Amino acid sequence: NSHIVAGIMEKQKARIEAEKRAEEERIRKAEEEKQAKKVAEHKDKIIADKTNHSLGNKDGKYVIIEFFDYRCGWCKKTNSALLEKIESKKAPNVRWIPVDAPIFGEGSALISRYVLAAGKQNKYEAMHHAVVKAEGNLDKAALMELAKKAGLDADKLAKDAESEEIKAKLDANIKLAQEIGVRGVPFMIVNGKPRGGALLNQALEDAIKESNEMK
Repeated sequence: NSHIVAGIMEKQKARIEAEKRAEEERIRKAEEEKQAKKVAEHKDKIIADKTNHSLGNKDGKYVIIEFFDYRCGWCKKTNSALLEKIESKKAPNVRWIPVDAPIFGEGSALISRYVLAAGKQNKYEAMHHAVVKAEGNLDKAALMELAKKAGLDADKLAKDAESEEIKAKLDANIKLAQEIGVRGVPFMIVNGKPRGGALLNQALEDAIKESNEMK
């Protein structure tokens, strides 16, 4: 009977699809658990690392670590949203640690090197925010203009951006991202918990609320 055969085949197909979905879910959970363990192993080291820069309250108990790329649209949105919360005094207990981890090629790495190099003049924060707010393609000439407007010695910045120290720091960031299992940016560690994707809207509001309730 063709109807019986068709019914059996449909049931087999449904069973196979259900098993496939269950296996995919099992793999996803296993990967999340593995990543959570890696985050737990590394988060305190990231916080203690003096070569990382802190924004917001540098003594804040609620720590948001952000792996990002300056040419990532969702990263820029997250950066802008966090900056707004900090500047409006709505997040007084937040310590924000941006970790440059460029994934979109040499253009992104160039921007990260210039921003990291600004730290050699104690201007990381100013350069970071200037780059986040900037529009269009940021080549060396554009970065030099932003640096001058931010009060940096542009010639020193350009030299420092090509130094082995800055390149080694960026390489270390990328290696760290790989060890943790960061597959895309932005990737956040919010109060010790891994979170893939942008921290915006209700998720950001919840984080700020949690940070303000922390003693």
